Amino acid sequence: NSSVFYWYLSLHSHKYGNGYNKIEVATLKPIPVPNPFETTNVSLVSKTIELVKKRIRSKDLDEQLSLEQKINNFSFELYNLTEDEIKFFTDGL
Repeated sequence: NSSVFYWYLSLHSHKYGNGYNKIEVATLKPIPVPNPFETTNVSLVSKTIELVKKRIRSKDLDEQLSLEQKINNFSFELYNLTEDEIKFFTDGL
């Protein structure tokens, strides 16, 4: 549910001839997804879940973009990305 996840997936997945990502079990298994039951920041996980729910319900494009940015920011924290990694990711968008 985040651009961070899609970015990671696109870097590590095989591609179809036209450049689309192949979604395969072997590609998905090693993706580092934070376990919400083991994280020390349960509040952050709860906020992220609420933002995703709002994003799914949203019909307004500006609100959707704002919510997606907030989800990305929370994802940066959940994945413990460094400032350099965040900069690399955001510069590529």
